[in-house]
Amino acid sequence: MATLAVGEFESTAKRFAEAYGVSPALHSEDLMLAHFLKLNAETGLQFYFKGGLADAEQLMRTIGSLGADSSNPRVLEFAAGYGRVTRHLRKLCDLTVSDIHPEAVEFVRKHFGCPAFLSSKDPEHLDIPGQFDVIAVISLFSHLPNRTFGRWLSALYSLLAPGGYLIFTTIGESARAINPHIPTPGPDGIAFEAESEQIDLDKQDYGSSTVHPQYVGFQIGRLPGSRLISYEAGAWWKYQDQYIVQKSA
Repeated sequence: MATLAVGEFESTAKRFAEAYGVSPALHSEDLMLAHFLKLNAETGLQFYFKGGLADAEQLMRTIGSLGADSSNPRVLEFAAGYGRVTRHLRKLCDLTVSDIHPEAVEFVRKHFGCPAFLSSKDPEHLDIPGQFDVIAVISLFSHLPNRTFGRWLSALYSLLAPGGYLIFTTIGESARAINPHIPTPGPDGIAFEAESEQIDLDKQDYGSSTVHPQYVGFQIGRLPGSRLISYEAGAWWKYQDQYIVQKSA
């Protein structure tokens, strides 16, 4: 995964994990890890651990700002991957995770000690027990086509406890300001390209999408008893926009 020797790589991972008080376990199929190592083989590991903590803390600050009553909220991290954020987030809340990759689900169960459930290709087949105070979906809706965007919103919204919050991100104008090559949404408010680094997923199901806030607002409006709490452009990495939806109590 890097130009570092295997032994040096493992010892470096352990050193960073100890510094952050988390598991050093890493998976060879973790695309986020590969991304950081590709940027810089020597400092990629540090950015991987440090960035995971920063994202976990940002999410918990966001949850705290909502004024939720529980001091240990039941949180579902959806599309969690191989645990870049999970290893930190599990210490901050009552965490459950889900991902489409069976290897990721088993990896998280084994190394991070929190409940993990396999997602599904079709939203209507999603089967995760229980209800959650918060469902966090960071950087999934930035990959969904129009035909499943609203359906995934509905499937995840159905897992919220009354009064719960759905936090999710999309690609919009903030990203286009940084990368002008991102396509402009059409008259329907969404642009989708069947391009993705996830080579094991059908690109027609998981590609790259850009959406207009009005499009997202329309999809939210179809959720029964929903209320858009906030919209913040560029809230994540100054690139992805954040939406927070509350379910009626």
